[in-house]
Amino acid sequence: MTSGIPYPFPGSPAQRRMELLEADQIARAAAGIPFTTQSACRAMAAVPGGFHPGAGWEYGAGADLLGGVLEVVSGKSLDALYEERLFGPLEMIDTGFYVPPSKIDRVATAWHRDPQFTRVTQVETPIRDARSEDVLTFMAAVEKIDTAPPAFLAAGGGCYSTARDYARFLHMLLNEGELDGVRILRPETIRFMRTPQLDHTQLDAKAAEGVGAGVPGYSYSNLLRILVDPAQARALGVNGHVGEYGWDGAGGNFCLVDPSLGVAAVFMMQNFEGAEPVLRRQLYKAIVADD
Repeated sequence: MTSGIPYPFPGSPAQRRMELLEADQIARAAAGIPFTTQSACRAMAAVPGGFHPGAGWEYGAGADLLGGVLEVVSGKSLDALYEERLFGPLEMIDTGFYVPPSKIDRVATAWHRDPQFTRVTQVETPIRDARSEDVLTFMAAVEKIDTAPPAFLAAGGGCYSTARDYARFLHMLLNEGELDGVRILRPETIRFMRTPQLDHTQLDAKAAEGVGAGVPGYSYSNLLRILVDPAQARALGVNGHVGEYGWDGAGGNFCLVDPSLGVAAVFMMQNFEGAEPVLRRQLYKAIVADD
């Protein structure tokens, strides 16, 4: 998130440039000029960002661009690479970039909640074949159910999964990269992933961001929030220990790994207003002692 390349939102000039790019790519696809993960990543990388790489922090397309890099380095499509190196070895049998038609009836219902939490409304989740209709990021497609591999395999949030599968992934992280005798990552890689790396300028920029900044006391690195100051987090009722890490999802899902306690947890709420503030804090209190 320090690349300066944002997601397409109606906000800053860089975000609006990404919106224009997304609209152009969708129009070209509708006209019969399809795009791929790599061609979309090349287009995104060519859009002027909001700041020089490393000069700030902004929630954006960094993870999606890394997906394109993985395709180039491996010589494989991102879905094939994930299945070979992650989903298959971890026996994540219900995780992938689309939901097979035979599993459509298992897709959880999603909801919207109004700001006063007084009512919820069910989200319509149309089924689509995203080989001919897609967007550059998961942001606009999160309420749709893909039944075929999408044209753009979004490394920043394009997969469907279950609590069971995601718990296996988290336990692999908790076990320093290994689960059930299968090694996915080296221990030193896991330690690098959970090491805070933001400087003061980047931390200040993150504090000003609305996404991922709901609780103070956290730094960020390698697509993860990382707790560095438990006293600040506790001021808002969030218990935790130095080094606890994880992330939140657009649909209300939430995960954490706490190496000091040997605890990993995943929480899938299916609510597009997110897990903050009430349920997230209650989750912490339920699994982390108030010390």
